[in-house]
Amino acid sequence: MKKVTVIIPNFNGAELLKENLPFVVKAVIYSKSKGIDAYIIVVDDFSKDNSIDVVKRFQRQYDFIKLIINDKNLGFAKSVHIGIEKANSESIILLNSDVIVPENFIYKILEPFENDKVFAVSPIITDINKGVLSGSYKVPFLKKGELKYCKWKHLNFKKEKLLKTFFCEGGSVAISREKYFSIEGFDPIYEPFYFEDTDLCVKAWKRGWISYFFTEVEVIHNHKSTISKFFSKQYIKRIMRRNRFIFLWSNLPIKYLFFIHVPFILYRLIFYSIKFDFSYFLGFISALLSIMKIKKKREIEGCDSFFKIIEEINKDFNKII
Repeated sequence: MKKVTVIIPNFNGAELLKENLPFVVKAVIYSKSKGIDAYIIVVDDFSKDNSIDVVKRFQRQYDFIKLIINDKNLGFAKSVHIGIEKANSESIILLNSDVIVPENFIYKILEPFENDKVFAVSPIITDINKGVLSGSYKVPFLKKGELKYCKWKHLNFKKEKLLKTFFCEGGSVAISREKYFSIEGFDPIYEPFYFEDTDLCVKAWKRGWISYFFTEVEVIHNHKSTISKFFSKQYIKRIMRRNRFIFLWSNLPIKYLFFIHVPFILYRLIFYSIKFDFSYFLGFISALLSIMKIKKKREIEGCDSFFKIIEEINKDFNKII
C-alpha cells in the first residue's frame, strides 16, 4: 500500500486552518478509499494565535492528523524538515495553510511517481482573482547574467500531461522522501526564506531526478499567508536579492559566472544606486559573506550540468509553443 504524508507548516494561521484543513481532510479520506495510506502532519512554528487549539479540534474528529509544536520560531524550511523527519511514508506532500485542494488531489498527484526518476510534482496553481499563476510551471533562461522565466500562461499547456519544470514551489508540491534526504533537504544557507525550493529541485536535477508540472491536478492558492505581515518590505527585498546571488553563484559554470554574470553585477549596482534602491547592494554584500559556503556547495554539488538542465526543460516547453 502506498503511504503519503501531507505536511502543513503553520505560523499564526488559525483562520486559514479552519477554512482550508477540511479540504485536505476530504482529500485524505478520498485517497484512503483508493487504497492509499495517507495522513496529515501540521507543524506549528511557535504560533501566538489559537492555531494549536484549532488543530486539536480536528484531531478529536480524525485520528490521521498529527501535530508537532516547535518551541521557537524556526521558519518554513526547518519546520517542513522536522515534519518530513517524523513522516513514515515514501511520499511527502507539502501544503501551505492557504491552499485549497480538490478531493482527488492526493490520489492524482502521486501518479507520476510510478516513474522512479521523479523527484517532485507540482500542480496547476490558480488564484481566485488572477486565474492560473505563472509560478506553477518554471521554464528558465539566462539573460545578461540573470535567471529569468518564460511566459507561458496563455499557451495551451494542458495538451501535455507532464512537463519538466525547473522547480516546484514549496507551497503545493509532492516529493520523494528518500530522494529528499539523499540530497540533504533544504539548504539552510537560504534562511529565512526564498530560493530553498529552487535549490532543492536543482540539486535533484543534478542527480538525474525529474521535477514535473502536472497539468491534470489543480489547487487554489488564496494568498492569505504572507511573510509581508511579519517582515518589512526592504528586508524581504534584500533577502530575495541575497538568495538570488547565492543560488546563481552556487550553480553558474565558472566562465559564465565571471565573464557575463559579474560584469552585469557592476552595471546593476550603479543602476539601482541611482534609483536609491540599495537592496541590490545590500543583498550583494550579504551574499559575499556566504562566499565560503557557496564555494563548498559548488564543490559538492557541481555546476557542469546546469545549462543541460535548462536545455532539457526548454525542450518540453517547445512542445506547447
